[in-house]
Amino acid sequence: MKSPDFFVFGVERSGTTLLSFLLGSQPGIFVLNDSFIYDMFIKSQAVKVGSGMLQLYRWVGKRIRPFSKLVRSIRKEPYLLRSVQNLQADTVITYKEARRFHDLLGAGLGSLRSEQTSPTGESWIAVYRTHLDLGQIAEHSGSIALVDLLNGTYDQIAKAYANNDTVIYGEKTPIHTYYAEWIVPFYQTRKIILILRNPITNIASLYKRNYQDLNLAIRIYQRYIPNLLWISKLPVVHVIKYEDLILNPKATLRDAVNYLDKNLVFDATLPLIPYIKGEYVGNLIDKSRDNALMNLLNTAQKEKVLKECQPIFQQFYPSEIGETV
Repeated sequence: MKSPDFFVFGVERSGTTLLSFLLGSQPGIFVLNDSFIYDMFIKSQAVKVGSGMLQLYRWVGKRIRPFSKLVRSIRKEPYLLRSVQNLQADTVITYKEARRFHDLLGAGLGSLRSEQTSPTGESWIAVYRTHLDLGQIAEHSGSIALVDLLNGTYDQIAKAYANNDTVIYGEKTPIHTYYAEWIVPFYQTRKIILILRNPITNIASLYKRNYQDLNLAIRIYQRYIPNLLWISKLPVVHVIKYEDLILNPKATLRDAVNYLDKNLVFDATLPLIPYIKGEYVGNLIDKSRDNALMNLLNTAQKEKVLKECQPIFQQFYPSEIGETV
């Protein structure tokens, strides 16, 4: 059974997709992009609904409002993490609970974008439905250890798309950064890559692409700050700055590959192989994008970001503090 050998953590719009594409272009490395596996399991514990109710949610979501907004309305609730805080790797999960998790994952309750598709052109929801088979993971009348359920789910999706020569397997879903303190103890021997982006351009990107509300974009970023700081202090973490990835992609990627497995040979000649097709901008190295985003915010807005995100600036971008923006 395949399970994640490493995780890529980072805030939405911080370069997690680009980094995953670059890593996945290297021989022997596979990164499952935006699986939402851990996010959906947590939601399945917090939102006790059956498959019939999921069908109703999907029907309502298609006719009344974008379905992702339903998820956004519940994902911020503090009870999400509280619902699983006592669950450990060996916690026994009943078949009914496992079924609810797979139903929720298959129903696509994640806030997935329409341009995010699998290598075959399918939506991620279609990928889940096609390859998930709970019967192959857990006995219908029995139970299963939590970590086996999560790993079995990862295995079913990943092995459908990973190359036969894959040596190490990774996972990247930005919302999982928010749950890192719960996820990491399940995989104490695994490696972790944390990617950070200057909060000014990160929040400008959130503001431009996702939320169209600067205060909301700042709040979205702020909710990740404690997790970013916690992850950065882990003994096994490898920290990458988005700016380094853009300006020096080969050197930055070489260091990341060497961190993941010293036996892997970094191939600087390989082109970027996008794992998500379509119009998604995250699979491109574009040095001009940060400049455009930096100019998107006025001086007062930049100063607000500096004030609201001080811990990140202090630890990772100290040169921004005190400068005239």
